[in-house]
Amino acid sequence: LLGVAGASSLLLAVATQRGQQARDALFGLEAALALVQAQSTKVPLSPMLLLTRGTQLSGDAHGAMHAGAWGLGRAARTEAMLPVRCIDGSAALVRELEMPFLEAALVVRLYACFVARIAHRRPAASAAGGFSARTAGGHLVSGGTSGLGMLTGRWLVQNGARSIVLASRGGVLARTMSTEWEQLRSSVPSRLVRVERCDTAEPSHIRRLMALTHRSLGVWHAAGVLADAVLPKQDAATFVRVCAPKMHGAWTLQLAGASMALTVSVLFSSIAALLGGSG
Repeated sequence: LLGVAGASSLLLAVATQRGQQARDALFGLEAALALVQAQSTKVPLSPMLLLTRGTQLSGDAHGAMHAGAWGLGRAARTEAMLPVRCIDGSAALVRELEMPFLEAALVVRLYACFVARIAHRRPAASAAGGFSARTAGGHLVSGGTSGLGMLTGRWLVQNGARSIVLASRGGVLARTMSTEWEQLRSSVPSRLVRVERCDTAEPSHIRRLMALTHRSLGVWHAAGVLADAVLPKQDAATFVRVCAPKMHGAWTLQLAGASMALTVSVLFSSIAALLGGSG
């Protein structure tokens, strides 16, 4: 890949072994972080290339668990001003590129290359009648006792939800959510809205909650942990703390819901993952 990365570039290939997505994704992030931290102390800075496969949506996204490597690359460019470039595609296709790799991010497929550009796009036409939460027998909102989760619960009620489970790791409402909780409970019969303890990273917790809900289910994954720190202060422990509810939780919900009639499955993410940022 030297023709693409350059003779003085550092290359890190992030890949997944079948059946070990969650573990390998965290390992890939830790390896990328270690390389970024090592390079940030060197003068002059060496260009870096993060190579992934299937993390970006353009026909083949079987490696989506490694998409976090792209977020880390964006943060490194923004915060540490490191010359980090991300490329998604098979090593064989990347090797055949005859052009210098100048883009900060590039997706390589068999018949085309894709680059990031800002463009105007009209919203897709809504389905007839719009979204209705009544199509599901019940809704499970992970991170449901937080601001985002509670807001999602209220929106579901406004759109006709008949049963909602607000799940959180502690199983209790935050003090700042008391007013929102009362407003939510006053909108529907109290027996249709309840708070349950659930660690989304624990498969047994997810299975227990889904067993209590209807076969027709809507899943809303809003769980997350905030652990802001600049790159030199980040380590494997902080990655585990953040990835457990968000990334591992999403994978656990995916596996648990595979045998159920899910009417909707929504994963919430931070815009910082797309734009990059400090901390």
